[in-house]
Amino acid sequence: LRAIAVVRLFERLHASGEIRFSSATEISDEAPLRSILELFLERDRIARLNPFLQADAIKEVHRVLRLFLELEVLREKFARLLAQHCGVSELAADGAVGAEVREALQRNRGFIAQELECVRTWDTAEHPEWLAFEVEQRLQIRPHQCDVARLCIEEPGAIAQLNMGEGKTRVILPMLVLHFTSSAMRSGRSPPPIVRLTILPALLGEFVGYLTQALQQSVLARRVYVAPFCRDVQLAPMCADSELRCPRRAKQLRDVFVECAKAGGVLAETPESRLSKVLKLYELELEAREARDRGSPDTELEVAIGFLREVVHFPAVDVLDEADEELRQKFQLVYAMRDRGGTTVALDSGETRWRVLQALLRLLGGGCPAVEAFFTEHADVFWRGEVQDGGAFRP
Repeated sequence: LRAIAVVRLFERLHASGEIRFSSATEISDEAPLRSILELFLERDRIARLNPFLQADAIKEVHRVLRLFLELEVLREKFARLLAQHCGVSELAADGAVGAEVREALQRNRGFIAQELECVRTWDTAEHPEWLAFEVEQRLQIRPHQCDVARLCIEEPGAIAQLNMGEGKTRVILPMLVLHFTSSAMRSGRSPPPIVRLTILPALLGEFVGYLTQALQQSVLARRVYVAPFCRDVQLAPMCADSELRCPRRAKQLRDVFVECAKAGGVLAETPESRLSKVLKLYELELEAREARDRGSPDTELEVAIGFLREVVHFPAVDVLDEADEELRQKFQLVYAMRDRGGTTVALDSGETRWRVLQALLRLLGGGCPAVEAFFTEHADVFWRGEVQDGGAFRP
């Protein structure tokens, strides 16, 4: 029925009454809805299907396709309400409902009313890919989900909080990916920024699988990239078959970022993987500096540093899932560093932080008998020593 409706629409708008359009349509009987989505997302295909259509007719066809998809979302919503709250897979041909269905409607009227109050608060003409996402995933974007997505789009650096199960990962993140990877956001920027999603390690596999199904294997065609990295990776093996000899692994990593940017894809990685690239860059830069000081610069290492520096500073739109957990201090990888003389370099503001903590403990133990008793009982924990000037520790 969908295919027939669209074919008749094209026939009505056809410029010539002698040439029938139905034989030239690309809408297949096996996947009519997908074909409609492809026509909706690629307006140029309408003109290729029927070169006799004028610009106004193409615009009208696109408007009707958009209206049809909006109605498809509402049809799926109605079917979900019947299935979840009434136990009905489909209505009778005459639309009649039995006594059991009426009882279920009365019993679940609160839930049904809540679902019916969920209306679209965004313009489908402004975000056509969000509409396609709704149709393919058989869902409707809720107003609070749209509000959070708009907050992240309009206010860079914003952090939003939602309760568990309100669609942060399954709805809002795909919405942001579709927006930031759209042609309008990527045009005029060279290289275009990549969309980088930082995901907790425990959720990475499941999340990449969902993104692959919802965005890459769908009509939306957003390729999902994963580039795991750790500091143990050796970037130095050379490309034997390359005219310009360069570190193979470093170049492969850079090429993944470039391909992701050009293809309008999305990169998913963990906090450890992202920060390990930064620390590896610092490590290689220190090795290269020491090699130059010895008078024997390592050309291969310098080239690897150049590739890795491109990766670390590649333009990106960063989206953090579970930001409260990912911004915890345990994800800040801190390593001891030594200067050229072999002396350990103190951490930034390390001495100040230690002194503040010790001063706070002294204040707590100076006026409250209960606190003093607790410190006395656990003296081996709280008073093992003291930080002196210069960061030295005195037992």
